[in-house]
This record gives sequence, structure tokens and C-alpha cells, in this order.
Amino acid sequence: TQLPNFRKATNSYAWYFREQGYTVEGSHPFYHWFYNRSNVNQELGFQNYYFDEDTYLELNDGEHMSPDSVLLPHVVELFEQAADRGEKYFSFTVTYQGHGPYPASAEFDHPYIEDLGYTEETFNYLNNYFAIIDDVDDALRDMVSSLQDSSEPVVLILFGDHMPWMGNNESAYTELGINFDLETDEGFYNFYATPYIIWANDAAKQVLDNDFTGEGPDIGTNFLMNEFFRLAGYTGDEYMQYTSHVFEE
Repeated sequence: TQLPNFRKATNSYAWYFREQGYTVEGSHPFYHWFYNRSNVNQELGFQNYYFDEDTYLELNDGEHMSPDSVLLPHVVELFEQAADRGEKYFSFTVTYQGHGPYPASAEFDHPYIEDLGYTEETFNYLNNYFAIIDDVDDALRDMVSSLQDSSEPVVLILFGDHMPWMGNNESAYTELGINFDLETDEGFYNFYATPYIIWANDAAKQVLDNDFTGEGPDIGTNFLMNEFFRLAGYTGDEYMQYTSHVFEE
């Protein structure tokens, strides 16, 4: 994929929601210079973006890479502040806590998986990963609970951009017998596919006349917004309508 350099205003869904009157923000608990996000995100239409330097270092007692238990309550707080001001709100937040690599040594005493005769290194990769996921799940549960209680309609879209790192040359995956042969459909999906969730609170289900239940289609992340617009009954701009046609094809 060849991307532009984003050194000038570049069309995006962030700009589209701004044109619809939304407050458009985002968060990433890492350095603002990484991928030049502090400048690029402005060109992509974000009015504010919150990073370690200006926000999360203070919220996380001076430590980098805030866990989701710090990040997600702040995102909910920003939404609630916008709602109190009578504003519609769009947020694109990049989490960090679940990202690898995971230590090859034991970091947690609690066994999150059953040891089926794995090598020590593979068991530690897996157990450390699922210990982190357990913590992330708690933070997501609290976030969903807060948004469910909101009288404002809220739709939450969760997705990942790649599978978890599991050793050099996917060593843990190999030991688990997971097919990563990209010349096979199974291997392709195992290597590239990640789950996504589109969730709506009761207020959004009522406003959008959709219960947001069921299993979604297998799609590229570039079509996630198309799928949401379809579920919400939104038409979107010319680009959205064009890509929705490509999506159907």
C-alpha cells in the first residue's frame, strides 16, 4: 500500500464527522512524535489528540504507555464533557496495553492457561499475553458499563490491527500447530484476521432502529466504517457511497 505523506489536509472520516458538526478527537498513550502523529493527525482532521507528553504521563503517575484502566476512563470523560456541552462526539483511540512483545520469562503467578506440555518459553508468552488481556477486558467492561448507562446514543467499534506477537518467527504459533501457510485460505486468515465488535448502547439502538446483534461479515478494516454506516442507516458522502459499492462487489 502506498500512502501519501499527510503533510497537508487529507480527506478522512474525521473530516467528514467534523463537517457534520461533531467534536473530533483521539488518544494514544505514547510519544506524540511516533509516526509524527502530532502533525499527521491534525492533517487528518482531528481537532485534539491526547498523548503521553500532554495528558497520559500525568494521569499515569509519570509512567509511559498507560494501561487501558487509565486510558479508557479518560476517553469516556472526554465524551461526557462533550455531551454536557451539547456536542456530538467522534473519537479514534489507539490503545497500547495489549501490544507485544511479551516476556519469555514468567511475569504472573496466576496460570491463565492450562499447560499442555508447552516449552517454558511458549507457556510464558501465552500466559503473559492472557494476563494482559484479562486486565484489558476489565477496563473494557467498565467502559461499556459507563456508556451503557449514558442517555446519549453511543456506538463503540473495537478492532485490532494484527495478531499478537508470539516469539521470533512465530515460534509459539508453530508449537501450537497453528497454520500460517499464506498459500492456504486457513493460513491467510490465521495470520491476518483479527476480530472486531460493533456495540451500541440502548439509546443508540432506539435512535438507529437497530439492535446491533448478530455476526458481522469478514471484511477489511478499511470497510469497518462502511459496515457501521450500513447498520446505522447513514448514507455518507460521495466517497462513502463509492466505497460501499466496492464493498458490495
